[in-house]
Amino acid sequence: TVKYWGPNTLISASTDRSVALWDVRVSNVPLFVLRHHCAPISDLLIGPRSDPVMVSAALDGSVAAWDFRQLTGADTPSSNERRRTVVRNPAGALYTHKFSRSRSALGPVSLCKGVSPHRKTALCVGSDAVLREWDYETGDIVSDYATGHCDAISGFAALGGDKVLDT
Repeated sequence: TVKYWGPNTLISASTDRSVALWDVRVSNVPLFVLRHHCAPISDLLIGPRSDPVMVSAALDGSVAAWDFRQLTGADTPSSNERRRTVVRNPAGALYTHKFSRSRSALGPVSLCKGVSPHRKTALCVGSDAVLREWDYETGDIVSDYATGHCDAISGFAALGGDKVLDT
């Protein structure tokens, strides 16, 4: 998947298990490569330019929060040489398979913006069909709900309301 974050930043996610951040004005080499997941990336959650946190999810059931403000402190290449900076430690991480009874939770994880008005949260649902609201600043699961589905959920969105069950 590929998404824009502002007018000049492109974010791509790949089956090579990485997320890359590109400045489209500079070159065809990514500025940062984010490597945390052990399986192909299944979804990205990117907010507006004023929100410096991105969330990525992968087929291994992992979810990671990346704070773009932490990436700016990395080594900057000289103007004549462009090399990518590899970042391996996200600001926060969640492993959905830790919260299930079996390894069947492994598979694609879908994301959308959380509904909690007082926390920075993301909603994630994996192949275990459990919807989790995750506070990516603290790493805590705020709530989880069985969806009633008996297989993986292929997509979802929060439509409004201030509770997960209102979405």
